[in-house]
Amino acid sequence: MKTKELREKTEGERHKLLHELATEVRELRFKIATREETKHHTLRLAKKDIARLKTLLGESERTLD
Repeated sequence: MKTKELREKTEGERHKLLHELATEVRELRFKIATREETKHHTLRLAKKDIARLKTLLGESERTLD
């Protein structure tokens, strides 16, 4: 997901998406370990999306202070 798309979402939507991505990463880790998932790059992409979200949430907290 692009940063521009994430900036357009409300803070509540960002938190919800962060929770969904964390769940997805956990499930992907188990699927990769049991060899159910063969596309390992999906895990990396999900982690990068989480990092983008956390960065945006941190920026919004710093601007409020």
